Amino acid sequence: MDKLQVELPYVRKFSDGDRVEVIHNGNLEILLYSKGREPSVRLVARDAGRYINADIWLQGSCASVTEGLCGSWNGNKHDDISGGSPNALGLLYQEYDAECPAPPPPYDPCHALGEAATARAEQICSTLTSNPFSSCNSLVPVGDTKEGIFNTCMVDVCQCKLDQSCACSQFDAYAEECGDRGIDLNDWRKDVEFCPFECSGGQVYLPNGALPSPSCLNRNPTVTSRARGCFCPEGEYLQEGVCVGAAQCRCLHEGVFYEP
Repeated sequence: MDKLQVELPYVRKFSDGDRVEVIHNGNLEILLYSKGREPSVRLVARDAGRYINADIWLQGSCASVTEGLCGSWNGNKHDDISGGSPNALGLLYQEYDAECPAPPPPYDPCHALGEAATARAEQICSTLTSNPFSSCNSLVPVGDTKEGIFNTCMVDVCQCKLDQSCACSQFDAYAEECGDRGIDLNDWRKDVEFCPFECSGGQVYLPNGALPSPSCLNRNPTVTSRARGCFCPEGEYLQEGVCVGAAQCRCLHEGVFYEP
């Protein structure tokens, strides 16, 4: 933070009432509070080991003044992603040039690995159509080998040379979207044996842990939301990435530890 290495959870308060929090509960979360809003911006990054999937939430006051390539925050979902798909949206911004040939199709790592590899990737990603995800398929379509999250899953698996764990981030993203539609898939990992959630420092995986999680900085925080991730066992608190008892807690101010 400001070119200095800090410990998490990091909390910094400003004189105008703004506040920034950076926490890690298996997922990295950055929360920006603007004069007490709960919060005004929330960024959640899920680290798949090779890349990061990030989701951003904005406070309601940002409505009608927020827009981007995928659409505008105007309460009308039907005018998002013009053309109906990300590729169609991209074509809207393509500039015509009579001398420029059509671009080649996107690189397909599965095609590069061959038919056997493609079949194996499809088999791995077919988990999206079986228990526990199948309960959500009618509400949130998974697509197929050519499009949708099924295709994205296959691309990730092939990009990783058929490492099946590379499908897990797409499974988690699908569970997140299903949760937004009212279908609880928080505990999906117990049904997918090749997607364990690895926790360190004495933390354990919880499918529906309370946030903010108790830490030496705040041992009894007010619960504002819940998430899948790594949490300390009851009666222990997170400090320097390790779960400790209350007697081992040190003083932490703006990411820097001080002796009591």
